[in-house]
Amino acid sequence: MLRFTFALALAHAVLGLIVDPAFAGYMFLDLHPAGFKESEILTMDNGAYGGYGKTNDGFQRALLWNASTNSVINLHPAGYVNSSVSAISGTIQVGYGNTATGGRTRAMRWNGSAATFVSMHPAGYDHSAISDIVGEKAVGTMAAAGQNDHAMYWPTLSSLPVDLNPAGYVTSDTSGMSATRQIGTAITQNGFQEAFLWSGTAASAVRLHPSGYLSSVGYDVEGNEQVGLAFLSAGQSSRAMVWHGSAQTAVNLNPAGYIGSEALATNGTQEVGDGAVMIGGVVHNRALLWSGTAASVVNLHNYLPAGYLDSGANDIDAMGNISGWASDASGNRHAAVWLVPEPGSMMGGLVGILALGRRRKRG
Repeated sequence: MLRFTFALALAHAVLGLIVDPAFAGYMFLDLHPAGFKESEILTMDNGAYGGYGKTNDGFQRALLWNASTNSVINLHPAGYVNSSVSAISGTIQVGYGNTATGGRTRAMRWNGSAATFVSMHPAGYDHSAISDIVGEKAVGTMAAAGQNDHAMYWPTLSSLPVDLNPAGYVTSDTSGMSATRQIGTAITQNGFQEAFLWSGTAASAVRLHPSGYLSSVGYDVEGNEQVGLAFLSAGQSSRAMVWHGSAQTAVNLNPAGYIGSEALATNGTQEVGDGAVMIGGVVHNRALLWSGTAASVVNLHNYLPAGYLDSGANDIDAMGNISGWASDASGNRHAAVWLVPEPGSMMGGLVGILALGRRRKRG
């Protein structure tokens, strides 16, 4: 859970904190680091944020933002052309990188610095990636030489992974996990994606694919809630979805007036992602927050100051803090967070002080 002290909030203000009073429950911070053209936060845990920065020549660098020290650490390992942090658990960061020769994807882990980099890629495999971690447990994707991707689960980072690929499916991946379950997607013999939920083994696979939909994707799980997206038909935009353990519980979260949407993360009761909406004849992306229904949607972009074109939300913690991105006037993504101040804290007062003179942006 993120808890910012007054001193830290003030330090952020000095460094360019952006606050808007439109929604009293959130404080928006642009955490884009100097020296990068673009950046994005994909994950967060207890005051640390992980993601990537994109250089002017288009290469990705794994980044770790540390709220307690107001620092940004470049985790990119030598010998790789791209890298990114996918998930954080305590002092451990996991993700992937691409080799300089052949561009092969390799699973990676760090402990707070580039010097601590460890390749998690197993011998005999063509490529690998880790997408999420809880404690020492992790999920991701691996492909043996000449074989299709398979969803993988590591009971511990030091153990051999368990192949979760469901029987009868040609390929699969895992994108999220909780302490006891894993979520991802498998592809049928006919090439259609279907969301799946596991409990540590291939035999435990639960098909979440909702009736009446052409395809579906599973992204995250927390408690008894799962999120992702589904397509009703070919050529149609996706619909953000939430489930509670079975295909029959699927709920379409796509808000009224939106062309399409996706739900990327959940804290067990709230869901975040993004949606596409037409504004002035132009399609724009909006970071969205839900509480289980399409009608509950909150447009998080409304709480950004003027000057941001688009936004998206990638993660949400137990306190309701949200991380993702917001793009500038040139369309370049900036790492961003929406923080919930503690009730009655000095930070709440700081929000009001710093918000004076700011004007609400209409989304």
